[in-house]
Amino acid sequence: MKVKSLALKISGLIIVAFVVMMSVSIFFNYRGTAENTNKLFSTIQESILEASYTTINITMNIEAKQHLEFIGNAISRLDKNDIVAQREVMSHIVEAVKYPDIFIVYEEDGSYLDESYQKEPKVNFSAVWDTPQMDMRTRPWYQAAKKANGFVVSDAYISQVGSLKGKQVATVSMPFYKNGKMAGVIGADIVIGNFQERFKNFSTEVFPSLSVFIMDKQGEIISHKQAELVLDNKKIASEVAVSNMASKQPIGIASYQNVKGAESVAHYRVMPFGWIMVVSANVADYKAAVNAAAIRDSLINIALLIVGVLVLFFIIKVFINPITSIQKGLEALFAYINHETQEAPKPIHITSNDEFGVMAKAINENVEKTKEGLQKDENTIKQAAQTAQKVENGDLTTRILENPHNPQLVELREVLNKMLDALQSRVGSNMNIIHDVFESYKMLDFTKQIPNASGNVEVTTNILGE
Repeated sequence: MKVKSLALKISGLIIVAFVVMMSVSIFFNYRGTAENTNKLFSTIQESILEASYTTINITMNIEAKQHLEFIGNAISRLDKNDIVAQREVMSHIVEAVKYPDIFIVYEEDGSYLDESYQKEPKVNFSAVWDTPQMDMRTRPWYQAAKKANGFVVSDAYISQVGSLKGKQVATVSMPFYKNGKMAGVIGADIVIGNFQERFKNFSTEVFPSLSVFIMDKQGEIISHKQAELVLDNKKIASEVAVSNMASKQPIGIASYQNVKGAESVAHYRVMPFGWIMVVSANVADYKAAVNAAAIRDSLINIALLIVGVLVLFFIIKVFINPITSIQKGLEALFAYINHETQEAPKPIHITSNDEFGVMAKAINENVEKTKEGLQKDENTIKQAAQTAQKVENGDLTTRILENPHNPQLVELREVLNKMLDALQSRVGSNMNIIHDVFESYKMLDFTKQIPNASGNVEVTTNILGE
């Protein structure tokens, strides 16, 4: 009969137990990783949305409104016929902010002034009114500001004339007053075609499909990294889905299938002047990150299992090896007792102080007693043969001396901790600090910086403030 190694039996049982426990652990860890990854990616999108919203809102709303208010307050104190003084005020803001042009229209008679940005500071100013080809009081931006009786931002459009021809432009405007009555409207053109340059800092390998884009009040995309989607007068799934959700609530999440049929998730926020800031990504990015983490963890577990099995087998074999000596000693003892041999068995040499050592010592003592008894029998004629004493048996299911911890579960815990440290790299150390800095930006205080910035959002925030 073929004898199977005890070490192999024990190792096999432990391996089966490890595999079962590891499989259960991997299953629950995958579910936990998927949930945590989805939350992390959603947080990243929200952070990018917040940063994008802030930079565009500062440009199109906060700063633009302050600039127009400054001009309005200055002009309200000037005589209408002091054309040069009015042009100087307008030119000052144009040169400081580099607006393409700033213009004013008087409600009374449609008088019109326009100052455009020049590379060289303007010294001489015309003392006559500009003569547009139409009554500027009929322009949409004029009518919108007059109707709202406040600051407005127009829908984006592609300019067809002048130095801005072919560029994506939006007009900001607001009324100005003299003696408590509306005297006219001040407006400024803002080129929005370069907004995507601001969003390039948000690109990340974990979000290859990430898109930051802007929609106007009509649900038309006015800024997108895919230029062919901008102001194309075609409704695509993202425009429809986000517009529908935005009409119900100003902040939220919209799901849709993009032009390539991929399931996508868009985080959006409606700006005070009606535009919608959107950050979208394919759901496949979420799943890819979860699967990559699961595969990585599984490979690590398998490698650790193989190493653990080899080490475990070696340890078991080393600690069970004394059983072979005990087995041979018992066989020799029984052969000697049964008179199958006249040679007394040699002592079993086991020096350990464990159960095997105790068993070996007991066997050796009984061997000596048996030898002494047999010697007395030989010296005593017809002395009754001494019956062999019962041999003390130990627990053959030897416990492993070392009760090892589960290295695979330890390794799994180490791997989860390493992924939570990534939001920071991506968001930052202290949102409160990030929030405080954003609040400072809203107040046009760009002097504050996030100290020791390391996360992507912190670094991006500092860049926005520079």
